[in-house]
Amino acid sequence: MTASGRIAALTGLSAAGWKELRGAFPRLPAAAGPRAAARRVLLARLAARRLRTGRWGGRIEGDAPGPRDGPAVFVSAHLGSLQGLRYALRAMGIPVATVLGPHNLQRPEAERQDRAFDARHPLGFPHVLPASAVHRLRTALRKGGSLVLAADLPVPGDGVPVPLLGGRVMLDPRPFRLARAAGVACRPAFLTLPGGRWTLTIGRALPADEEEAVAAFGRSLSAVAARSPLDLDGPVYLRLAKGS
Repeated sequence: MTASGRIAALTGLSAAGWKELRGAFPRLPAAAGPRAAARRVLLARLAARRLRTGRWGGRIEGDAPGPRDGPAVFVSAHLGSLQGLRYALRAMGIPVATVLGPHNLQRPEAERQDRAFDARHPLGFPHVLPASAVHRLRTALRKGGSLVLAADLPVPGDGVPVPLLGGRVMLDPRPFRLARAAGVACRPAFLTLPGGRWTLTIGRALPADEEEAVAAFGRSLSAVAARSPLDLDGPVYLRLAKGS
């Protein structure tokens, strides 16, 4: 396999795609494609090790949540590992599910990993819930469960622009609306690898006002991405850069 083919296999973008992405986000590091590919290998290795050992600890930045804090909407992005973020929160005793779109609900390998995780950290709460079943999301929050939602894939025409790595992306306001409608806290949350070190970043509760919440989350996303730019999901952000 060529170097470009290996990059594409690991990251979903060819070398040309990474060059195009860097044109949209000028602060993305040089040689981002090869470096991001190496980062994906490291992320997979760390995740596999934690599945084997059951230990999901790492560096925690911010106020670590706990099961007594009550339900929350943890707003994240396609940066680092959403699956690892869910596992890290569940290992803390927080019943939390990741909200997925229909194209991501077929996940046999992830389901196998979920079962391995549950053998050590059983919570009796689903790992994923479909984004289309809004009533189930609200019910889960009312019953004390928490949710992880990515806010960087808005419905066309409903995105809010925020700066990122010298460019800009559109954020989805729906996670913030859901938190407000359910009357629960809404907090930024990311699991990334700055400097190759597993790091859970949890921000303070966002403002109740939707516009202020989106802006505050955008600042959190920008700060985490600036420190861990190679953790960006290249295909997602190329799509965002193109406005599609």
